[in-house]
Amino acid sequence: LLGILFIIASFNLYLVRLGYTRAASWSLTIMLWSYISISCYSAGGIMAPGILMQMSIVLTAGFLLGWRGALAIGLLTIATDFGFAYLETTGRLPQASVIHTPITRWIANIISFGSIMALQYYATNHLRTGLTAMHREIQKRAEAEKIKDHTLYNLEERIKELRTLNSVSQILQEEDESYPELVKKIVEIIPPGWQYPDLAAARIFIADTEYATHNFKPSAYSQHAEMNTASRTRVMIEVVYLQAMPESDEGPFLKEERNLINTLVAMLKVDLERRERKAEIKDYRYALDLASIISITNVDGTFSFVNENFCKASRYSPEELIGKQQSITWSDHHSAEYFDDLKIAMQNGIPFRGEFCNKTKDGSLYWVDASIVPFLDENGKVYQYLSIDHDITNQKETAYLIKEQAETFQAIIENTKESIYLLSPEFKILQFNTTAKERVMLTQGMELAIDADFRKYLFVDYADLFYSMFNDSRNGMYREEEIKAEGITGTFFWIHAKTSPVYNLKGELIGVRLLTEAIDDRKQAEAVLRDNEEKFRSIVEQSLVGIYIIQHGKLVYIN
Repeated sequence: LLGILFIIASFNLYLVRLGYTRAASWSLTIMLWSYISISCYSAGGIMAPGILMQMSIVLTAGFLLGWRGALAIGLLTIATDFGFAYLETTGRLPQASVIHTPITRWIANIISFGSIMALQYYATNHLRTGLTAMHREIQKRAEAEKIKDHTLYNLEERIKELRTLNSVSQILQEEDESYPELVKKIVEIIPPGWQYPDLAAARIFIADTEYATHNFKPSAYSQHAEMNTASRTRVMIEVVYLQAMPESDEGPFLKEERNLINTLVAMLKVDLERRERKAEIKDYRYALDLASIISITNVDGTFSFVNENFCKASRYSPEELIGKQQSITWSDHHSAEYFDDLKIAMQNGIPFRGEFCNKTKDGSLYWVDASIVPFLDENGKVYQYLSIDHDITNQKETAYLIKEQAETFQAIIENTKESIYLLSPEFKILQFNTTAKERVMLTQGMELAIDADFRKYLFVDYADLFYSMFNDSRNGMYREEEIKAEGITGTFFWIHAKTSPVYNLKGELIGVRLLTEAIDDRKQAEAVLRDNEEKFRSIVEQSLVGIYIIQHGKLVYIN
């Protein structure tokens, strides 16, 4: 029996060490109850080993298993005792096989109570350990609750900031409302994004214009950020607290609020730059549309857009052009090879500029100076063409007339009896006519050449006079002189020389024009005329008749 008690005690203490306290409680109670009940049966009745041990089992069950466990064990013990009593009265109880002495009774009681006390000690120790662990767990949960509350608070702050950013983004996407009204809306939704919205106020500067909340006033507790757009427009946001608040990362402001205000300023800056570029592009487009002939065609050659100037030039309506092939305005003036360079440029996605003769709806022709720009998609493929044209019909007609006049003038120059030269300010020959070439060959036996120095063709007799005339013309004067020179044959001849300055369209001197004309025949006629006049005067002077010559009512001669 002592061995059985020892085994029971050892087994349940082992369960307690493993941490199975509840299982050990039930195991010990049932084992002890079975041990005592079997011992009572084998000892011949309930009084031997004693009711004290049964009471200890009930108390142990109450301590270890609670009142429900104690009640169950108590009822089971009472039923067992009544059963033993019934068996004893009917003579069915066996003869006592175990005789307890006082020592064995006390040893049995000591082992039972010792096991119970050890179990209670370990149970109490386990309970204490459990309570300590529970206390630590409560502390951890309290810390976790604090962290959770702090995290929730930070999360709420971030949600406020994100809500502010989202609201500002939505407002900036509005295109129908004026920009000042948009900024007024934005400044009102900024304070709710800060930690203490009820005590916050804000203002925004766009250039020198201020937009502020109704409660804004300067404060020592201020946070601001400022940027400039590409066109140097100032963008500034300032958020203030109207009274002192607890210190944080940046005065009373959080580091996340610094990021928020920087982001808001950047958003306003980017949006303002977009609007400035849009307004600038609108102005450019208006100016371009006003001054140019604009058309956009798809890659298949159909018109997708034409402006009013295109319709005026082609005399088609927009409805007659949109969706139609651009060949509707082509004329037969150009050969197929004329468009080769254009085709190559368009295939390579390169802009092209050229002059084209187009045909209007009524069949008349007009010229344009066209700049054609291909538009490429993200894959580098052309998806449409923009053509910016300028009507040069008048210039073409003028150029044609000028060419005709120039040809006519050149024919006149080539057939005139005057020698014509165009000299640079450095005496270089820039141009001469056929008469000049023939005259130089005749009188000097030399060949005229472009870019040659004209000074080597000068006659020594009138070189100084020519330099004087040339320098005067370089200074803007017109000169003409009659010059007598000796030719290569030793004979003298007369020329009438004129010099005049030549300017470009900017009024800059580009050279001196020299015109020379042979006047030998005139000089000879003048000499004959003078000789005849002398003879006539001699006859008149010797005449006995009075001779008067009256011209235009005035007396011009009397002998």
